[in-house]
Amino acid sequence: MLKSTIKKIAQIVAPTFFSVFGTKCDLSTNEARKILSACRQNPMGSGIAQNELVKPYTCDLQIIVPAYNVEKYLRSCMDSVLNQKTKYSYKIVLVDDGATDSTPQIADEYANDDRVIVIHQKNRGLSGARNTGLKKIFAKYVMFLDSDDMLCEGAIENLMDCAFKNDADIVEGGMRYIDRTDFTICYEHKNDIINATALGTLHGFACGKIYKAELFQNRQFPEGFWYEDTVVSFLVYHGIEKACCIKDFVYQYRFNPNSITRKSRGNPRSVETYWITELMMREYDELGYSKNELYFTRFFTQAIVNAKRSFALERKVQESIFVLTCELLDKYFDGIKPPKKYKKLYEFMKKRRFWAYRMYCLFV
Repeated sequence: MLKSTIKKIAQIVAPTFFSVFGTKCDLSTNEARKILSACRQNPMGSGIAQNELVKPYTCDLQIIVPAYNVEKYLRSCMDSVLNQKTKYSYKIVLVDDGATDSTPQIADEYANDDRVIVIHQKNRGLSGARNTGLKKIFAKYVMFLDSDDMLCEGAIENLMDCAFKNDADIVEGGMRYIDRTDFTICYEHKNDIINATALGTLHGFACGKIYKAELFQNRQFPEGFWYEDTVVSFLVYHGIEKACCIKDFVYQYRFNPNSITRKSRGNPRSVETYWITELMMREYDELGYSKNELYFTRFFTQAIVNAKRSFALERKVQESIFVLTCELLDKYFDGIKPPKKYKKLYEFMKKRRFWAYRMYCLFV
């Protein structure tokens, strides 16, 4: 209770203090871009693609599993899918992304199962492996399963039941997170939700949900970036007519010490959180999507996430991300009224009050 009260006070006092007494950030956009580029060059990938939809669909669900050096986990991942009891037809596209351990051999063990398609390719990263699985979409719905994770029992049946009953564009279920001590931390929906708003209701990660195939006909994961799931909430969620959530747990995320989440703190590559934000906003604009209040909210939540991801970097790097994010605000939301919830953050950014912005994002 005391900790919660202190946090609430800090949320009000710290940003206000720095807004009044903090100096205005005078770093130019050109300087900021040079500083970020010195940390990590903009990978220049794209979230837009031309994938083939094979119609009529040959099965109900296409599960894309990218695999790189996961010999310890791959069998349990694949078995968690192949042991599913469901009336729905599905196929797994297992993409060996140039693994250097026994992952390719383990993948080939499953090639004789007619529900499994094994693809071997040179290493292109998680996005590149997922994109290979998306090149030819032959099912009504698509799912992404990382090869060090697993599906929960009944996942396919529960997700697909909801999808077919409601003709849903996306269905998201609960996720279980398991750390090294096997302590389970749950992200869940307390109740089933029909006709949910994608932005503001669904989580931003790619896994733990199924998507209508059409959503990825012209979409892919930007290659060369960390935080590739950003494409989901920026581009894939746009124009969703019907999103649903179910209270059942469908996905089990396993602790992996080599995951980006574990490696990113203080790593110069974490500046890619800004580069991919810039890319998504540019492509969102190129596609002519509307800039409504939900999208404005998405921008602010992404700005907060970017600040948190860069807290362990040098101050000049943090300021650079701030300055360039403010530039995005000016470029894409000129004259548009900010959501009431983010009015303070909007003011800090318009006035270039870096420390107020930083404290706001730290305590929010």
